[in-house]
Amino acid sequence: MAYPTGLDMSWAGGHPRDMRLAASLLQDLGFMLYAGPIVAFSILIWLSPRISTLPIHAAVRTYRAWGPGLGLALGACILGGVWGHWQDTGDFSWECQTRVQCWTLATHGLFVVAWISNIVLEIWTLEPLRKLDTDSPAPPPDATAYAASALRLSRHMALHSLILMGVAVLEVSRRLL
Repeated sequence: MAYPTGLDMSWAGGHPRDMRLAASLLQDLGFMLYAGPIVAFSILIWLSPRISTLPIHAAVRTYRAWGPGLGLALGACILGGVWGHWQDTGDFSWECQTRVQCWTLATHGLFVVAWISNIVLEIWTLEPLRKLDTDSPAPPPDATAYAASALRLSRHMALHSLILMGVAVLEVSRRLL
């Protein structure tokens, strides 16, 4: 059976449009569940010194508690994006010969930057806070070092949020082409 994409997808048991929709839903849901909380926590951690009832360590601990869910959401987004790209092209080439291909390449390129930013956020920005925090109900023992690391976290999360918003704008623009 020939499908509109020209690929023989009979082994998959579904129409390629349905599979592309599933890939898009996985990608979009994963992105929403990852980027939304990242932006929200970025704002919360930035505002926590200005909110007297929310100590910075409480905001950071709450963000850290969301880590596994954020990781799963990012993984779903990546899986949906790779699956969707394969559905669109039938391979994993990254050409820039048409307008849509160039937008796709730009979107995926910025997403790779966001992914690298996430790795830096986890390893070099958040890890020092984990080491300084005893996870007891009391504030961390070295409040000065913790505050300095929390400021680095706040700055990196703001940058990371801007990158993610850029990915969202590029992806929406790409889909409207």
